[in-house]
Amino acid sequence: MNEFENTIKIGELADKKVADQIVSELLKRNIHVRVHLDSESGLFVITSEDKATAPDAFDYYRVKVGFAPPPQEMPEEYKKMKETPLGTISLIFLAISGLVFISKIFVDDSIYKLFFMTNFHGQDSFLPEIMQGEVWRLITPVFLHFGFMHILFNAMWMKDLGSLIENLKGKTYYLILLLSSGVLSNLAQYFVSKNPFGGLSGIVYALLGFIWMNKQFDKNSTFALPKKDIWILIGWFFLCFTGAIGSIANTAHGVGLGVGMLFGILNGAKTSGEYPLGEMLKFSLIAVLFGAGTLSFEFFILPMITGH
Repeated sequence: MNEFENTIKIGELADKKVADQIVSELLKRNIHVRVHLDSESGLFVITSEDKATAPDAFDYYRVKVGFAPPPQEMPEEYKKMKETPLGTISLIFLAISGLVFISKIFVDDSIYKLFFMTNFHGQDSFLPEIMQGEVWRLITPVFLHFGFMHILFNAMWMKDLGSLIENLKGKTYYLILLLSSGVLSNLAQYFVSKNPFGGLSGIVYALLGFIWMNKQFDKNSTFALPKKDIWILIGWFFLCFTGAIGSIANTAHGVGLGVGMLFGILNGAKTSGEYPLGEMLKFSLIAVLFGAGTLSFEFFILPMITGH
């Protein structure tokens, strides 16, 4: 009769101390296993009699002996983000962006021409269509995207970050944040661009700035971004300046980030009931530096470097 009959084999080891350690750690996780000496092989075999927990025991054993990487625990910030339902305003912005993007693929670029801030880039006149009453062009460039990865990247971030803010602050506040960051980042980008531009990136950076600063000034806030993601997005912001990933609306990114930070500073301080003037001034200056600094760089310094 097989000595391991009616049991589920989890793994086997030559070192009894390691086997005992694995059994002890699994028991702490309420996963019941045992260790036996296999008289034929001389190895210490870990077994389970519980089919429900055996897969977890096997995964833990594989990690412990180096057969598999340790499972990555999802940060609490991500869990809350994924549990937040998609907000109505976020859905509307994403739907418009998707429909406009599809229209260019299956129809033509006639809708794009209605969404650009102007169709007369490089000319002396200042936003002629808007001056003639087409005021929607102040915001509509945010719905324009020029490639699948462009719209996918922006949509993923807006879905997660935007829904957090919309569910926390409500539709009216959220819409004010979107319109403020969208219009200001569009206008700033217009001043430095000689070519048509578009995308939700300026708004996405505003959402990042809001969440970042809101948590900075309201420690009890129920939502945040993992610090590594904040630095990834900030790193991406500076990477765009190198030109290594093509023509990017850097000024829209910088102004959007700055606007979002200012909103987040004020909201975080108001919610917490504390107004640390020194900290507020410091981060407000950083926000202004992101916006005005990026605009100044692209308007004054970059043309001198490139000769354009």
